Amino acid sequence: MLDVAMTTIIIPIEARLLTLQIQEHDIRQVEVDVGGRAQIQRRRVTTSRDVPHGHNASRIAPAVQFANTVFRPAEIRFMLAQTSEVSVLAPMGREALDNQGFHLLSRQFPGGPGISLMLVNRFERGELGGQSLESAGTAIIEAMSQSQLSRVLSHELGHLLNLHHEGPGKVDNYNLMYPALRAGNRLDPEQITAARESRLAIGAARAAQQGRAAINQAGRLP
Repeated sequence: MLDVAMTTIIIPIEARLLTLQIQEHDIRQVEVDVGGRAQIQRRRVTTSRDVPHGHNASRIAPAVQFANTVFRPAEIRFMLAQTSEVSVLAPMGREALDNQGFHLLSRQFPGGPGISLMLVNRFERGELGGQSLESAGTAIIEAMSQSQLSRVLSHELGHLLNLHHEGPGKVDNYNLMYPALRAGNRLDPEQITAARESRLAIGAARAAQQGRAAINQAGRLP
């Protein structure tokens, strides 16, 4: 039986700094030797260029620590398990990601039982700052300052914990889920309960419990 009522839930994060590769195709005329004679032929040529992620890897750990202070009342802690730099073909060949591109990358780098955090240069809609997909356990954030990264990461982690934007009639500019980059870091009691009962939190708690059970079982083997 899984009981998370009084336990700290630890959720691992795997961060990937994504350099997007843009492939461009062109038809060019090239001179080739055919039987000792020079001929001009048309050939398809593919070139590739990179769009760097634009992030400073050293900013990720402090942003995760900031998120831990935000979610401390919920007894939820995030652990940065790994940070890596990855080159990947840009979805639809675009420098700036749109919502469809994010979903394609989420299928390529899914989360579970932890979180897959992707960091890219920019979105097609710059006002978004970040996006998340609760069903895949993924979040994506564009390049920004340290303070913005900390707040946007915490906000997107809230979405992954099944927290929604503050709705009409319940607007708290200091609440974590206020729908703007200037959101604060406050959680109300209902949000704390919802976060602990989310699919992500329960899945992480279950994975940790199974890991402890496996260690205990191994210790009893002759």
